[in-house]
Amino acid sequence: MMKQDVKSDQGGEDQIRARRFDASHSSGGAGGSSSVADRSGVTDPRVARGDAGGRDPLAGGGETDERFYTIAELAREFAVTPRALRFYEAEGLLRPERQGQTRLYRPRDRARLAWILRGKRVGFSLAEIKELIDLYDLPDHRETQRRLTLEKCRERIEALERQRADIEQVLIELRAFTQLVEEVLADPSREPEARARFHAVTRGVVGRPVPRERLEAVLKEADRKAD
Repeated sequence: MMKQDVKSDQGGEDQIRARRFDASHSSGGAGGSSSVADRSGVTDPRVARGDAGGRDPLAGGGETDERFYTIAELAREFAVTPRALRFYEAEGLLRPERQGQTRLYRPRDRARLAWILRGKRVGFSLAEIKELIDLYDLPDHRETQRRLTLEKCRERIEALERQRADIEQVLIELRAFTQLVEEVLADPSREPEARARFHAVTRGVVGRPVPRERLEAVLKEADRKAD
């Protein structure tokens, strides 16, 4: 089934290219573009001309381009694989239209994909991303969506700040231990003193974080002795 989808989407892209070519060479003007002969079998004229008057709601702007995008076009633009787009569709995050077996993505889907990738980049789960995107359709002028987005973003900021503090603590501990080893390598006779000083600071604790101020004290003491 997956191979059939891939072939269908690849064939669909060729069909849409042919349709756009026919539209650009039509002699019927704006009216003629809606009746362009389609040798490929795709009958939806919007693929060729785009429907004016629409906009990209998730992007929040006044975009009027209602063109369609093929799966290959979106994959190239956002540097993702067609398989990823099909996965997001299966998860209910993207909702492309179908022309036969060909997927046709609107600007709304393009905007959703941008949200998905941005959310993944900052650490949101797919379930959280779907929740935020789906709230757009509530009849409250996006107030609920914006409030929940703000709440989720603040939670993520707090989580990342905790992670950063943990990382900084680990780095300090590693630097302290590195300096201890360097000191012993430079003068093996000082190993008992270096070990005693390090264990005095860490208090021999294993598996629990060492208070940052004590680790910084080790670094300062090692720097002082090195001078």
